Amino acid sequence: MGGYGSSRWHGYTPKTTADSGLILNLSKVNQTVRGLHTVPPKGIETTLSWFIGDRQIASIGMNVTPSRLTLHYLQSGNPITQPIELTSTACNYGGVRRWIVCPTCNRRVLCLYNVGNGFACRLCQGLTYTSCQTSHKYETVATLPLIREFNKALRLDKLYRKLENTRYQSKRWNKVLDAIRKLDVESLALQ
Repeated sequence: MGGYGSSRWHGYTPKTTADSGLILNLSKVNQTVRGLHTVPPKGIETTLSWFIGDRQIASIGMNVTPSRLTLHYLQSGNPITQPIELTSTACNYGGVRRWIVCPTCNRRVLCLYNVGNGFACRLCQGLTYTSCQTSHKYETVATLPLIREFNKALRLDKLYRKLENTRYQSKRWNKVLDAIRKLDVESLALQ
């Protein structure tokens, strides 16, 4: 029981991460057209490109209107035209916040992802974040010595303040001095 291969994880493949494909971010579209609020009703034709270093890895054509993005791109050699609705919500202190409406589930999102089957939101694509797939159980263990040192420094600081406010060679002064020495011995034992 509990031997090698006894778990159900042997055929497990992790989910695809959100940063493994193309990300259509509304703020990047906004920068490309220099503000969605300035787009004329008939729209603007523009392109959006993705780079790794200096090398361009993908590019799509867009027709941007105030209420819709129409994407034109090639996928596996096939030309695709994908309309994407835009919406906005009023902010509490004035202004509006722009959103992309997912073409699959109609959720308001800021980013759409393409991992080979058109642009859709992260949930529709079945994507996860890279940080969700990494173990965080050792992060606190790595910072534990720093936390101990910080706590020790705080205790020493309090003790030195007490030492300053007590009379030299009194009983209390000797007790505080013993506590300081004890903390120093503990810190030497930890190192």
